[in-house]
Amino acid sequence: MLRKAAGLTQTQVAAHLGISYQQVGKYERGESSMTIGCYETIRAFVANILRPGLAEDHVGYRSPAVSSVLVHDLKRIRTDIYAIGAKIDKLIRDTSLI
Repeated sequence: MLRKAAGLTQTQVAAHLGISYQQVGKYERGESSMTIGCYETIRAFVANILRPGLAEDHVGYRSPAVSSVLVHDLKRIRTDIYAIGAKIDKLIRDTSLI
């Protein structure tokens, strides 16, 4: 988990985002989906702690542990995006039947 790799608590991440630590926990457990904007804010915040001054730099060394966490997070986001797309398609189909 990227947050733990950076040595951050849920409370610290929550304070930075202006949300509750409980909401951070829901994101981590997959009980709630976050927006891309929220994900990017978290990613930049944690990346800045892991690699100060390079939060927006996607080039350079990353430890295998951090890389595997990023891949896992990106796969979860992709799944969320597909789920949202399926819901939109269903709404379009349902609306077309009216």
